[in-house]
Amino acid sequence: MIVTVCMNPAIDKTVEIEEMVHGGLNRIRKVEKDAGGKGINVSKTIAALGGTSTATGFLGGSAGKVITDTLKELGIANDFVEIDGETRTNMKVFENDGTVTELNEPGSVITEEQLAQLMEKIDGYAEEGTLFVLSGSIPKGVPKDIYAQIIRRVKAKGAAVLLDADGELFRNALTAGPDMIKPNHVELEEYAGLSENASEAELCAAVEALRAKGIRNTAVSMGKEGALFLLDGYEVRCPALSVKAHSTVGAGDAMVAALSLAWEKKLSAEETVCLCMAASAGAVMTIGTKPPTLELVTELKKQVKICPLQQREAGVRRLYRNLVDSVKESEIKLGYDYGALRLFYPLATLNHLLQMQVSAAEMQKVLEAFAGCEKETLGALEISAAGERFSVLVPAEGVKYVHEHVEASEFLKELVSQTAAHGCSLEKAEAVFHRYSDQVVCKKMDHGEFDEVLYFADGKPDDYLYCLHEEGGHITYHRFDREDYQDFGF
Repeated sequence: MIVTVCMNPAIDKTVEIEEMVHGGLNRIRKVEKDAGGKGINVSKTIAALGGTSTATGFLGGSAGKVITDTLKELGIANDFVEIDGETRTNMKVFENDGTVTELNEPGSVITEEQLAQLMEKIDGYAEEGTLFVLSGSIPKGVPKDIYAQIIRRVKAKGAAVLLDADGELFRNALTAGPDMIKPNHVELEEYAGLSENASEAELCAAVEALRAKGIRNTAVSMGKEGALFLLDGYEVRCPALSVKAHSTVGAGDAMVAALSLAWEKKLSAEETVCLCMAASAGAVMTIGTKPPTLELVTELKKQVKICPLQQREAGVRRLYRNLVDSVKESEIKLGYDYGALRLFYPLATLNHLLQMQVSAAEMQKVLEAFAGCEKETLGALEISAAGERFSVLVPAEGVKYVHEHVEASEFLKELVSQTAAHGCSLEKAEAVFHRYSDQVVCKKMDHGEFDEVLYFADGKPDDYLYCLHEEGGHITYHRFDREDYQDFGF
């Protein structure tokens, strides 16, 4: 079952003119009126593609009745909270050169009682097998964390959530862990603090950072550049289909509808991507916010081209873990002192961790995208570089987060304690490894800086390589990722 939550529906009035004359007379060539708002558009597209959904939200006045009547004519179930005010009307002005000017009304003010009624309706639909689509803006009187509230409530009952929002609504909702999200590239850039027209690598890094937070499925619509799909175990890029575009309004809503329908029908990842691209392309070919027909979408699916992304093996998660491990190691060695911590990474190490092969300039952008998505846990990371050597400053709040939320490795605590003690030998250090695993590999090193390397063959309790050196009754160690160890040629 699919439930679209339409907080701020509208009558979409689309007018066509030759060219906008500001401050003068504009003669309208054609007018179209549609029941609209993002949630309504999603339900209309689901119906056009042969699926079913229930639309809920707030409606009022004569405009609200028009929307209700339209949904009934289309066979779309609806269960709205009736309000005293008038549902808004949005105007979209199309010029011959393709320019679109949108004039959106704010909508009515919602009371606490009306919001409570809607939440009660939503609770009634929440169960396993139900997907809630949360999309679009909210009217006055509704708190900015409403989507986060809904996500937590319905997921507690086993339901799933697809989110399509922007700004503060989007940022707040992500903290509740929606199952799927569909930002456009501008919304993702804003969230991650990226510059305009961010590269594919930057967008992917931002999505991977969200995946590290548990959001497993993301579709990023990019207009004329197509779309990115980073689904659970399936990551691809699709160029935009070559079609005669009439209006880009509603293309994102059509993609959300396709994602929803694919979820309900349990389509494969490839089938999901094809349906999303075809539905979105079909939407730009229609007038106003009318959905594409099933016949058109079926034909357009044949044109979809799928290009695999470079496999990164959750590189952002590896970078995050490496940062956290380094902060924790410093705490074990020096104690927790409530201050910031600066970490240094060669470009080669970052490329290894992120499973990329990019320049220093590109890596700077990737790290800034990563930092923008990790503020909630590691705080405002400061990224700087000198040539191919990068500095990551973890602020005091990030160090505090690791201190309070990440448990110290008992193995590492004992290793640090043992090697710090006067009179420690290689044999005593080796014994620490053997106390925690019977899968220890120890190799002598023909290298002036280190005497031997030890690691756990099965990667437990960790998968680092520890290079040890004995001198004057003291043991020093340095730990490496496997790729870095190989690069150094030890």
